[in-house]
Amino acid sequence: MHIWYISKKTSVMKTQYKANRITGVVLFSTLMFAVIYQVSAQNLHLFRPQSATYLGGSVSVGFPQYSLKSNIAAIDQQKVACTGATVGGMVSNAIGKIKADLGLFYSNASSGNDMQMTQGSVSGNLYVLRLKRAAPYHTFEPYVKFGLASQLTKFYGNYLNANENTTETNYSSDTQPLLNTSWLHQGQLGLGIEYQFENNSDRFVQLFGEISYGLPISMKSSNPVFAKTSLVDQTTISFGVSFGIIK
Repeated sequence: MHIWYISKKTSVMKTQYKANRITGVVLFSTLMFAVIYQVSAQNLHLFRPQSATYLGGSVSVGFPQYSLKSNIAAIDQQKVACTGATVGGMVSNAIGKIKADLGLFYSNASSGNDMQMTQGSVSGNLYVLRLKRAAPYHTFEPYVKFGLASQLTKFYGNYLNANENTTETNYSSDTQPLLNTSWLHQGQLGLGIEYQFENNSDRFVQLFGEISYGLPISMKSSNPVFAKTSLVDQTTISFGVSFGIIK
């Protein structure tokens, strides 16, 4: 039991290190991009043609949180907090934006057991202050988010007995075995705000922060033991930057 506890603690610390490293790289890259952009941009001002199309990409850090509902006592009602990064592409106009994103997240040490989540999503943003045809642009633009997401979540640990575990457990290893892979499809609803600044060189940068809530549609598990395990009350807070060209 003592060996299992040390193995679990070491594995969770490694997962936390991966999450912190990803977050650090994304934050540093975002900061450097903003600095370089500011230095290279000449005559920076709010230049927003009314009929423009915006094409570009985005980078963000995200902090998903959710609860596990399961017939497995070791994880039932467990709170899971994750940290990770997302990259994607986007196209937008004066009233809305369409994005496609791909993200990778690791569970934090406070979650207890290792979990890894990969998420792909397609979403739309609607700028609420621009719904009137004559509405002007604003430096701060609030928006409503809606979309669909697919998640692949891997469960690691040593909490299943020999009959339930589909993989061989090595208690001398500091890596927790993979117990299950789940596929979750869910809707997304959220709120966010963008800070927009652009220049006259046909480029744009938009800083954003948002919070979204997941609405589960379906979930399937590779291990039958996890058939009655679900991710509920998923909330994600994200901060990032969008950038690209104005057509």
